[in-house]
Amino acid sequence: MFTGPQHTLTLRGNLRFLQTMPMEAITRRKLAVPKLQAAGCDNEPHPIAKQRRIVSELDALQAEVDALKRLQAETAAQLDALLPAILDRAFKGEL
Repeated sequence: MFTGPQHTLTLRGNLRFLQTMPMEAITRRKLAVPKLQAAGCDNEPHPIAKQRRIVSELDALQAEVDALKRLQAETAAQLDALLPAILDRAFKGEL
């Protein structure tokens, strides 16, 4: 955890910030401050409580995405298992 005169930054909060930043805002491993400011990003970090709330919301969304990906994989597997039976019936003229 990093501390400053007015705010505290969490490593996770900084990581989320960098992951959501447009790639053109990162130039030669340095932050392009004018581009960040033009994109509406200020130089002041958010209070730790707000960072934690944002990270918590992003974690919840990621959990939902992961659950949907698992359901999609299960459904794809079930459809793959049905395909031979459907083809068998089609070739026997039962459809």
